[in-house]
Amino acid sequence: MVAFAASDLPPNIDSIEKLAIWSATILNDLAGSQTYEPDAGVIDFLAQAAPVQVFRGPNVGWRYEFRVSVPIGTGDFRRAGKIWSYAQPLSSAALPVAYRSA
Repeated sequence: MVAFAASDLPPNIDSIEKLAIWSATILNDLAGSQTYEPDAGVIDFLAQAAPVQVFRGPNVGWRYEFRVSVPIGTGDFRRAGKIWSYAQPLSSAALPVAYRSA
């Protein structure tokens, strides 16, 4: 797992949305080239994150889209209520220094 301390969070991360983008970007940087096979013969990336420009819809503009596939351990996570506690590592790399500041 990519370990971090609360002190590693940049001070401007003050919402769940910012935290989600911050963590998805780190996972993309560290594990974005790794693949897995969700279905027989189908290869997909573990993490994909990028800013994209949206040209359709009522709210045209820049959006940040990400998808992360985190393996979860066995157990009764559906009833446990804290599914994040079953997360398995994507990487054993250290948190990049660049992500520790605003």
